[in-house]
Amino acid sequence: MRKGRTRNRILIVFGVTIFSLVLGLIFLPMPVARYLVAGQLNELGIVHKGFDSLEIDLWNQEIKVGPLAFQRENAAPGQIAQFSLKLRLVNLLSRRAIIDHVVIDGVDLKIHRTATGAISFNGIGLKEFIAKLIATIGEGAGTIIGENPWQGALEKLRLRNSRVVLDQEGAGNLTVKIERLNLNGFRTWEPENPGKFDLDATVNGVSFKWRGEARPFADKITLAIDATVNDVEVTKIEKYFGSLGLERGGGVLSSHFKHQVSLHANGRIDWATKGKIEISKADFALAGRGGLRFDAAAINVAARFSVQSDNRIEVTSGGSVVMGRVRVVTPDDRSIAIKRLTVDVANLVGKILPDGTMQATMIPRLVAQGAKLDGLASARINRIDLRMSRFGLKNAAKALSLRAVGKASMKGVAVAVPAMGQNPAADVNIRSLSVPIRKLSLSLSLTGGAPRWRTVFSLAIKNLTTRIARGDTADVRLRTLTADDVRVDQKLAVVVKRLLLGGLNARLSDKILPGMGTKQPDIPVEAANEGAAGDISLPWRQVRVSISRLALMDRGDVQIRDASVAPAVDFKLALERLDLKNLDTGNTQRRSDLRLKARINEFTELDLSGWATLFRRKPDFDLKLSLKGLELPRFSPYVARAAGMNVDSGQLNLDMVAIGKQSALDLKLDVNLRNLELGMQSPEVAKKLSEAIGMPVQTAIGLLQDSDKAINLQIPVGGTISDPEVDLGDAVQKAVGGALVSLFPPTAIASMLMSASKGAATFAPIPFQVGTAMLDEAGETTARNLAQFLARRPKLSLRVCGRATRGDVEQYKTQILEQQKIVQRLEKSVTSKATKISKASALTVGEIFESAKNPLAKLALDRTRSVRNFLLAQDKNLKGRVSECRSVYNPKDKTPPRAEVTL
Repeated sequence: MRKGRTRNRILIVFGVTIFSLVLGLIFLPMPVARYLVAGQLNELGIVHKGFDSLEIDLWNQEIKVGPLAFQRENAAPGQIAQFSLKLRLVNLLSRRAIIDHVVIDGVDLKIHRTATGAISFNGIGLKEFIAKLIATIGEGAGTIIGENPWQGALEKLRLRNSRVVLDQEGAGNLTVKIERLNLNGFRTWEPENPGKFDLDATVNGVSFKWRGEARPFADKITLAIDATVNDVEVTKIEKYFGSLGLERGGGVLSSHFKHQVSLHANGRIDWATKGKIEISKADFALAGRGGLRFDAAAINVAARFSVQSDNRIEVTSGGSVVMGRVRVVTPDDRSIAIKRLTVDVANLVGKILPDGTMQATMIPRLVAQGAKLDGLASARINRIDLRMSRFGLKNAAKALSLRAVGKASMKGVAVAVPAMGQNPAADVNIRSLSVPIRKLSLSLSLTGGAPRWRTVFSLAIKNLTTRIARGDTADVRLRTLTADDVRVDQKLAVVVKRLLLGGLNARLSDKILPGMGTKQPDIPVEAANEGAAGDISLPWRQVRVSISRLALMDRGDVQIRDASVAPAVDFKLALERLDLKNLDTGNTQRRSDLRLKARINEFTELDLSGWATLFRRKPDFDLKLSLKGLELPRFSPYVARAAGMNVDSGQLNLDMVAIGKQSALDLKLDVNLRNLELGMQSPEVAKKLSEAIGMPVQTAIGLLQDSDKAINLQIPVGGTISDPEVDLGDAVQKAVGGALVSLFPPTAIASMLMSASKGAATFAPIPFQVGTAMLDEAGETTARNLAQFLARRPKLSLRVCGRATRGDVEQYKTQILEQQKIVQRLEKSVTSKATKISKASALTVGEIFESAKNPLAKLALDRTRSVRNFLLAQDKNLKGRVSECRSVYNPKDKTPPRAEVTL
């Protein structure tokens, strides 16, 4: 009996002990845990509330607490509305710690970051808190880690309705609101089975949605994320970063990306991403720095990144950007608008080596449709297309280099330049433009210094039209413009192998052609900047242009209208050949070869050839010009303006040789004028021109114009290029002398020219024997030469004036005295009647002079008639061109008897 009682007592005691132990295990941890947590928080000076709600349910393997509040004094309180944790203790024997689920709800934390970088949450120093936490965990770490470490799992985590606010001194705030965060199935003993996560949150009102899975415990850690971001606005970004200096900022950004990240055991990292960013109604502007606006943009990206174990980074990527209704405003209020802009980047391959060397290759393309430029000038381009077949970047040896090959093209180009000062408005239109880029290289030193670049390309333009002042000043059209092998570098040196123009059709006016209308202003000294070699420095001289050949591919037509004279002059220039070689603005000593062949008004042939140093202020040149069959009446207004006379008819043929050397001018003009008819506008004009050529104009024309109605002049021009010296009178006199030299002796020619310079051209007189009107041999020779001269100069007329002089009187007197002597000898042999007659016939000398007046006047007239009859006998066509003046006897005239001839 006693043994039975003893056994029952032992059972009761054991049962009570076990029950007490169970009760202790169930209820004792809660106050212990509360005490420990409260003690730690008190040590940190953290004011807390709600930790007495901590419940530890060992039977259900669950821990609950909340609501909690914690803070440092005078700091905003943080809180956790609910926290629950459920464990699976049945796996402890397998050394597996499994969290069945964690539920966290209503977290509200306020994190503050000082200007020095110190961080605290709700007044609690983060650095201090972490140090305390590490110290606490470290006390029991040795019981967890051993030869056979524990494994863990997080089956479920649910975070709901939580908020974290980050406040930064001197910056903005960041508010993270987590609507939900789900973590599922993370087990260390199943490293190849991924855990999944799901996050819905907002950051300053920006919506984030992340879905995905991860293998954080595998040898190759992987992460797959499907990330969506919505409602990104400038105002929401500024809440964190502070003011971005925007005068205005608008637009909403959304994105959707899928990321695949792998971390290998050897340290290699692989990251693949693919997705799209969409932006709508963007409108940004920086005060005083312009702005950007577009209706919509879509950015597509597909990229792979790889970080090797040796820190080498490799990238392969591709992507595109599509923007609609883009508008860029520059600081000076000029704008660029593009209806649609597309940028594609294909086959991007890049590497960054451990030493920092970087290289990348890609195939980019840019297409802009409906581009408009408004500002000082306005431009419209229907389509811009820039594509590169090769594009490479490299960073090595402290320099960044670029190499590219591709093609640029434009269609529907229209440029309008407004009038500025005295320069009229201009419009340029191009149907299409193509620029194949054979080479583009850029080298930029990362340690300073100017960049070095060079490009080689060709240029092809179709249907180029340039209109100045809406065509009133000029209208130039080219069917094609081609530039071959164009080379440009950082020195702004442009080298062109060939520049070819096709289908030239131009209408020009005096408003654009230098020297046709008004006198061009001299180049100011400071602008000319003449150097030691006499080079000229022009505003565009900073750009050196060298063209091996500039030529027309086919015939070109140029119509010119000069309204600076009245009536306006219109003429057409048909260019059959235009060829310029060796043009170089940077080498002023270089000779440029020129060949121009054209027709003026269809029938006039123009041929110009030679060379010139075109870009010297005082150029050297050697040019030859031939002009055949230029009808002058159309250009009469120029003659009227320059010389005050009209050209009623006439045709010009001209040969010119012009040589310029060191500013000295040596120019020879061989002028041939046919059928020239001039009309003087006033006597004053005629007098002025007569003084310039050294004789009356009509006299000069008559002397110069031959039987074919042609005038031939050789006009030398000397002096300098800026101050040429032309002696037209000398040229005229030489031409007249040349026409007379075969007919008259030099002394006679000199006498005639001298008399012409005084107003009336007088030939050497035709001599007569005293007392007779009959031409002797010398007189006939002179008269015959005059007849030939008149035949050669159909515009000339002569006046013949017979002269009886004192010589004729003396001869007549001698004849009378001889007759008297004969009479006296006969007196002795004749009757008294005869004697009376002879006495009656005897005259005194005075009576002889008195009685000779009438006979001598008649003698002068007879000499005039004798010359006229002789000339007409030589050439009947001279009738009407030989007139007579008043024939006179002058008893005081002691020169030989003669007939004077005057034009």
